[in-house]
Amino acid sequence: MAPPRYRGAISNGFPFSLNMGALSSNLINYGTVKLGNDLGWRISLSMASIPASVLSLGAIFLPETPNSLIQRTQNHHKAKSTLQRIRGTDDVHAELTDLVKASDVAETNLHPFRKIAERKYRPQLVMAIAIPFFQQATGINAIAFYAPKLFRTAGLGKSASILSVLVIRIASASSTFISMLVVDKLGRRVLFSVGVQMLASQVTVGCIMKNQLGDYEGKQGIRSAGQSINVAVSFLFTIIMAQTYLLMLCHFKAGIFFFFGWWVAVMTGFVYLFLPETKNVPIEQVDRVWKEHWFWKRIVGDV
Repeated sequence: MAPPRYRGAISNGFPFSLNMGALSSNLINYGTVKLGNDLGWRISLSMASIPASVLSLGAIFLPETPNSLIQRTQNHHKAKSTLQRIRGTDDVHAELTDLVKASDVAETNLHPFRKIAERKYRPQLVMAIAIPFFQQATGINAIAFYAPKLFRTAGLGKSASILSVLVIRIASASSTFISMLVVDKLGRRVLFSVGVQMLASQVTVGCIMKNQLGDYEGKQGIRSAGQSINVAVSFLFTIIMAQTYLLMLCHFKAGIFFFFGWWVAVMTGFVYLFLPETKNVPIEQVDRVWKEHWFWKRIVGDV
């Protein structure tokens, strides 16, 4: 439902909300850890029922999107009125026409996962797999999951470790909020490229732990398929990283940061070479960016 000029900011609202939720939970953990081992974790865990209840009740009031209304009910009149309310104008004919056309294409596609494997959709398939893979391979979630353990390994106390996690969460939420403000002005590729600073951070932390702390033992027709693959790959590698991080930390020790730093470098090069900019491009027209890209036009340009 997001207009093209604000799509990046609104999309980033999701990770920003996740960061704020994680920050809130870390604040609760920091407060309850002082209550002792028997009581603190029970209070912390039980308080998770509050946002869960809000989420469940809030889902009742979620409106249908124009896309969903067209695809599921074919109620174009209601879709038009919803679109007018979202856009704040009665002049939505052009966008509604694009949505109807996209829905018609999607209805003729009975096997989206088979279709996304076709050559003309190769860029979308590659990005749906590569971007969530790189997201996990840079170690961002693995470090976030085991940050208290990592800080304890570095020699900090229990309370200090949780406090350090709070600092990480504040920095993460702040940077995500900043990206919401600038993503639609600077573009996605620019923010991906700026992410190379993570490489410097990984190498710096790895060197510090190695030298100072020592080693501690112990088309719309394939949109749904593309989104599904993206989410599936993201969760798959989230599970893999979560289950293997402690093992890698024990074997690599300080080298774990150089490992993640390597993937940051690979990701940055991949984005620079193969990911086209989609700033201000409507989703229904995003196919043309692949046909204009120096590499992907060789694959999809003649299809």
